[in-house]
Amino acid sequence: MPTSAQAKHLAINGMSYHARNSGFAHAAVVVGITRDDFFNGDVLDGARFQAEIEKHAFEQGGGSYYTPAQRLNDFINARPSKGELKSTYKPGVTAARLDKILPDFVVQALQQGLTDYNNKMRGYLCDDAIVAGVETKTSSPIVIMRGKDLQSISHSGLFPCGEGAGFAGGIVSASLDGVKIGRAVVEDVLANVQVFAHANR
Repeated sequence: MPTSAQAKHLAINGMSYHARNSGFAHAAVVVGITRDDFFNGDVLDGARFQAEIEKHAFEQGGGSYYTPAQRLNDFINARPSKGELKSTYKPGVTAARLDKILPDFVVQALQQGLTDYNNKMRGYLCDDAIVAGVETKTSSPIVIMRGKDLQSISHSGLFPCGEGAGFAGGIVSASLDGVKIGRAVVEDVLANVQVFAHANR
């Protein structure tokens, strides 16, 4: 499904119909990106890095919000795809070189990871599978810094959490970060209650 947040930029995310009867299975494949991969000295460098990829994807998709797509085997072997690419994505897909749209280090990590996965689960790489993209909103490009107590270093009492704060990259990691933050909140409340009780004796 489309998740573009601004005009002439393209981002997508996976979803499944409630009946799970589309005839397709989908999965996101995520590459870790660190601050060193994009930081040039400005707090918004991550957002610019993200936006540049989305703009390139929009252009390569034909400028009509069709998403670029490539056969998985073609992506692994860095070659263009031929023939019809079937997908449930609306409005549709356009054959394009995702291996040229994404940064080289991301492409290399995906190619290696997918190849390794196929070594463990034979048949994962096949001509029926396609890759479509890009999903750039797995985590926030801007991190709200937090201290050892997991509170914001600039706003005491605020506990930045999950994907939106830059501390997770998916449902499971966001849930785990939520558990961590929940415990930190309880510890903070109990500590403040103890201080308050002591002050009022």
